[in-house]
Amino acid sequence: SGQAHAARWDISAGSVMGLGTLQGVFSSRATAVSYDGLTVVGSSDVTGGTHAFRWTTASGQMQDLGNLPGQFGSYATGVSGNGCVVVGRTYQHGNVQDRAFLWSKSLGMVDLNDYLPTLGVNLTGWILGEATGISADGTAIVGNGSYNGDGRGWIVKNMPSLCCMRAPSN
Repeated sequence: SGQAHAARWDISAGSVMGLGTLQGVFSSRATAVSYDGLTVVGSSDVTGGTHAFRWTTASGQMQDLGNLPGQFGSYATGVSGNGCVVVGRTYQHGNVQDRAFLWSKSLGMVDLNDYLPTLGVNLTGWILGEATGISADGTAIVGNGSYNGDGRGWIVKNMPSLCCMRAPSN
């Protein structure tokens, strides 16, 4: 069709399976897979923007993770080992700073710039623009953003676990 579609290769079945798109239109991109291989995350074009998605073998369908309020689009860039916590970024058009997000079933999508201070993390001077990865157990997140206007990488460790089951230790 000329459009890219996210896919998952199942080595045991020896086949590639298309994951589809959100709203059944445009294209989709897979960007990360959980350690157990049962969850794929990425983004899909939708009418009016782009939304992060989470696909699981259990459902066989993409779950639309939406956007943060006031944002135009979102991209999932990392997933915990067992697939229950997703991280990424949301964006607006123009010169507005991207915002790092975290998604879990219990929280939905939250802006890490708002959520981390509720856990006691001091973000004075920081704008967390993108979360690029998450540890297998979901307790550490890395990304990039700006500190007092300068581009920087960041890591947050010792977060409370939001995972719905035990993650692998390796």
